[in-house]
Amino acid sequence: MADASEKSDAAAAEEPIKLPTQSKLPMLMMAMGITAIGIGGYLAFSASKAQTPAAHAEGEGGAEAGAETEGADAGAHGTTSRKGMGPMVNLDTLVVNLNEPEELHYLKCGFTIEAVNSKGASAIENQTVRIRHEVIFYLSTLTVADSLGAQNKERIQKSIEERIRKVVGPVVNHVYLTEFVIQ
Repeated sequence: MADASEKSDAAAAEEPIKLPTQSKLPMLMMAMGITAIGIGGYLAFSASKAQTPAAHAEGEGGAEAGAETEGADAGAHGTTSRKGMGPMVNLDTLVVNLNEPEELHYLKCGFTIEAVNSKGASAIENQTVRIRHEVIFYLSTLTVADSLGAQNKERIQKSIEERIRKVVGPVVNHVYLTEFVIQ
């Protein structure tokens, strides 16, 4: 009896184990789907980065050519144009320490510059480093008391506008404060 069980064990060991065969089609379809999603995402991202604002192509007339309002957020240094206004140049938000010797306070300030025309917007974009430098140094001289209230914000806005004009000349129509937070 031992011989019979040994023979069946030996025969079982020699026979290859058969696994159920599965089609590779579902795995291939899943790989293709993931690839398609990745390519679609890349193309969508690339297309959004490659779009050039229409304000650059308008020429001297700026927004006078009848362009409708473009997207409000054109990026960190994007240019937008609104009907009845000159091209807008958005600058990155600035965070500076305020001039408070006893306590640490900071000011977070964002602003958009309205240019007189597209050449002015281009001049502003070419000088963003100098503009940021001037504004950072100015804002760093302020105290918390200098920064509170509507009148002080208006004074700060005018001072920023003057400093930007010193850098780029008379191409600045107006400066708009878009963010102003003191902590």
